[in-house]
Amino acid sequence: MVGVKRKNQWDKELEQLFQELQVEEDTPVEVIAERVESELSTSLKIGFFGSPGCGKSALMNAMIGERKTDTKITPGTNVTTHIWGEDDTMLFVDLPGYGGLIEEHTVDDYWVNYDIESFDVLLCCFETKLNRDDEAFFKEAKEHGIQIIFVRTKSDNLYDPNKSRRELKREIRRHLIYDVFGRDSKLVFTSSKTKLGIGKLHDAVTERLDAKKQDIFYRNAKAYSESFLKRKSKAAHRVVFKYSFLAAGKGAEYEDVLDTAVDVDVVTEMIENVSDQFGLTEERLQKMMQEDQEEVEDFDQIAALSSEDDISEQMVLEYMAKFKGQQRVANITKVVPVVGGMTAGFGLSYYTGREFIRSCEEIAELILEAEIQEKK
Repeated sequence: MVGVKRKNQWDKELEQLFQELQVEEDTPVEVIAERVESELSTSLKIGFFGSPGCGKSALMNAMIGERKTDTKITPGTNVTTHIWGEDDTMLFVDLPGYGGLIEEHTVDDYWVNYDIESFDVLLCCFETKLNRDDEAFFKEAKEHGIQIIFVRTKSDNLYDPNKSRRELKREIRRHLIYDVFGRDSKLVFTSSKTKLGIGKLHDAVTERLDAKKQDIFYRNAKAYSESFLKRKSKAAHRVVFKYSFLAAGKGAEYEDVLDTAVDVDVVTEMIENVSDQFGLTEERLQKMMQEDQEEVEDFDQIAALSSEDDISEQMVLEYMAKFKGQQRVANITKVVPVVGGMTAGFGLSYYTGREFIRSCEEIAELILEAEIQEKK
């Protein structure tokens, strides 16, 4: 199932979580669940600044891996917030560039009206060049310590018959960014059409976030590399941790097939949440070759749990029953610093969640390989 090294890492992460949440033997289960819930309810707010039509909506869709914003509507001039992720913790805010400002939002009061200092990261999206007002705004933002990433969108269209793409990128980087904002500024060339540079943009974003907000981004953004997938798996661990406590809490009922009390509805929600984080839609699952599917243990069961619109209680019980009585589940309960009968339900729910994460990562990695080959 899982290598010894991976198992030991799980134990270390579990013990670390208990320490971070200050969990002791007399800590009520409800209090633990509240602490985890509070930690996971932190939101991440990323602003997309740019003139109408520069490709902000398409960039958002590329970053999350699915169509959440409409790229065909007539570009507007008002701020639009797109919310998704577990408990709506991910906010992408479409900010109008100065060229699209309505009368009551002048350049002078742009900063206050759009609450610029509330953003964790600000992406400055442009297709051609920045005007003087843009330059003044981002210089001020840098002075205020706002995390800024310059994004040259639609970079697949870069072309000059007398210059190479490398020369064009060098000129843009030097004259539009370094000469104006300093050599410490970050510029990423992207294409939402070909997905050029989206992985690099993800790396640039996470580098500018604290650990908790990095986890939010890893869980909810699409992985374009194996390293991102591994970080996604680790970030998903905290979600499984939360649901495992909830599954063993007040709503737990004894299940004969599991020989322990557990809230199956909560475990179902956990599985749906993790599946969403890895983007295992039916469309993406179909990209896998038959031989790749055969490499994954219990692929059909994992695929059904991931792609079904309405997961049945029976499906979840059958999946959890695979792990009933395993020594690993018993070992997990030994490190749970909580007294009472909830430890068995926690151990089984937690192990189920971790195994589901492992399978999702394995499948997502194979899909990623297929998508890369598809582009070639």
